[in-house]
Amino acid sequence: MMDSLAEFLEREDISNSFDNMEEDEEFSTGIFPVTPAPQRFDIANSIFLITVIKRGRLLGQIHIKPSSRFASAKFVQDLGTFCYDHPRKIGRRIAKSTKDTFVSLKMTNAMFQPVVPDMLNYRIWLDSDNYAQKACQVGITGIEAGAGRSESRVKGWQFVFFLHDMVPGAYKSKKSLLFGDVVQGIDVVKSLSCSNLLTSHFSDGLRLILESVN
Repeated sequence: MMDSLAEFLEREDISNSFDNMEEDEEFSTGIFPVTPAPQRFDIANSIFLITVIKRGRLLGQIHIKPSSRFASAKFVQDLGTFCYDHPRKIGRRIAKSTKDTFVSLKMTNAMFQPVVPDMLNYRIWLDSDNYAQKACQVGITGIEAGAGRSESRVKGWQFVFFLHDMVPGAYKSKKSLLFGDVVQGIDVVKSLSCSNLLTSHFSDGLRLILESVN
């Protein structure tokens, strides 16, 4: 008797019948699996991380919250999309540095050369009233444009990190548009500052890696 019942259940595939009933019920009640939307860079909610490595040793990470008032939202969006959840090598040069005042890092990656005419318009540097000049602010300056047919592309720039509020009489960097604020890791920036003014040099074994995350 039991053998006959087992054969019957196997032949009728009762388990599959129940699965089909559940699927039919799911369909009839309009309940479907929800596929989460792919995450992406969002100026309002994302941050940039700059990982600083020197001579193979991790010095730390600099967390930057981008400003919604930056002169070119397209540049910020393009940069954030380029390195979203994908760490990118972004530089190895300290452009300028003075002890306890500011540090300027040169940024460039051959794979990131966005077409952003706003960034190459000299008027935004003259007309803007939104400059970086306070402690923990990050500015952008030193924009490098491509040549020839690529002249509308941004191929490099400098991030300027302010360690103190700028005061009259102190050495000043070039005017830099406010890009954002350091929300974590200002001690890492301080570790890159130098006792004397240094200009455009490779720091021994310095590696900078950029990533954006939510």
